[in-house]
Amino acid sequence: MRGLGAFVFLAFGAWLLLWLYGCDLATGANDDHVLASVGAVQLRVEDLPEGIAEGLTPKDSLAMLKRYAEAWLRRQLLYQRAASKLAGRITAIEQQVEDYRMGLYIYEYERVYEAMHLDTLVRLGEIDTFYKENREMFVLREPIARCLIVPTVGNGDAVQELKQAYKNCGYEQLQHITTLTMEANIVPLALPDTWLSLQDLKAKVPEEVYHVLKDCRARSYEIPVGDVLYLVNACQWKRAGATAPLEFCLGEVRQLVLNRRKVELLRALEMEVVQEGVETGRARVWIE
Repeated sequence: MRGLGAFVFLAFGAWLLLWLYGCDLATGANDDHVLASVGAVQLRVEDLPEGIAEGLTPKDSLAMLKRYAEAWLRRQLLYQRAASKLAGRITAIEQQVEDYRMGLYIYEYERVYEAMHLDTLVRLGEIDTFYKENREMFVLREPIARCLIVPTVGNGDAVQELKQAYKNCGYEQLQHITTLTMEANIVPLALPDTWLSLQDLKAKVPEEVYHVLKDCRARSYEIPVGDVLYLVNACQWKRAGATAPLEFCLGEVRQLVLNRRKVELLRALEMEVVQEGVETGRARVWIE
């Protein structure tokens, strides 16, 4: 695809040169490769981004090219005005530019190095250890719950059994409930093997059901909404301010472990680079 893009770009460039030669652009420039200029600074055909006209008709290509040249001209004029008005601050500005350039190079190199060397496989043992050593980091900002929420319609046998079974969240009973929902062609909105925040619950259920659940009581409910009867068992709640269960923050803990690895990897890279520079004599701090 890259080869095709380059071919299209070259073909457009050749066509553009022929067009420039035939039309003379009426720019007053002696060089037909020049598309726009501000003083001695020029925008030339070879400066155009690769693939700039890919997929466009000649007419659309010219319109796009004109817009690009006009945008380049505006930016160049503003730059030259700014440079002339800020002449007294050139040194400070150039230092900022150099600092930014250096930072950009370092950032890009670290990103590539990280992609090549960072081990992204995080084992459950590492996650568990990090969680136990840093439990104070995982304080709940809002209540969370383990809930069974089953929407039912009608009074079939499976629905009647569900009405009897949903009040018990035990493992064996949950297996039975799963079988019943499959027989009744019902998709539960929540199962008690997953912790959900209040916001998660709000996104899953009608307002009438959420209004009942937000009281954060560990109990069962039958909540009618139109033709649907919601069987709800809020099996367990944890209040805001409590430590989040590992199951709830598993993804967050994994990311924190990865972040720690990343910091250690880049710190090791920095030490390696410094050591190499000092040992080869390329780098030295001259302040004793």
